[in-house]
Amino acid sequence: KMSNVGNDYDLLISLSAGLIVEPCSSHVAENGYLLVNDSHSDARMAFVSGDWQLMAFWDRDVSKFITDEVDKCFRVMQKGTDETKPITTEQAQESVEIGAKSKRSFKLLMEPMFFLFQKKKRLDTKSDE
Repeated sequence: KMSNVGNDYDLLISLSAGLIVEPCSSHVAENGYLLVNDSHSDARMAFVSGDWQLMAFWDRDVSKFITDEVDKCFRVMQKGTDETKPITTEQAQESVEIGAKSKRSFKLLMEPMFFLFQKKKRLDTKSDE
C-alpha cells in the first residue's frame, strides 16, 4: 500500500505495467488522465470499471490519437454476424486470466496500441441533512 502518495496526480501511465489501474486509480485527481496499453488487459479493466471515460485511442495507421470513434473500442464481435456488443466485466476478467488472444472465447472488433481515459467525477453520495 502506498500510504504516503497523494490523490492529486493528473496523469497515470501504464505501459505494460501489469494490472495497476485498480490499485492506483485513487491517486489520480478527478478529471485526471490514464494513458494505458492493453498488453496485460489493464485498458479493458479500466473500461469496465466505470471509473474511467474513454477519450481517445492511438491509430497507428495515421500516427495520432482518434477521439471521434472511441465507440468502436472494446466491442466484442458476435459470431456469425456483423454485430458487436460492449465487452463485459466477465470477458475483461477472462482476458486477465487467459492472456493470449488466441485462447480467449471472444474477439474484439479492434485492438489499438494505446488508450487515453479520463477519470470520471465521483458523485457525492452524501445526502443533505
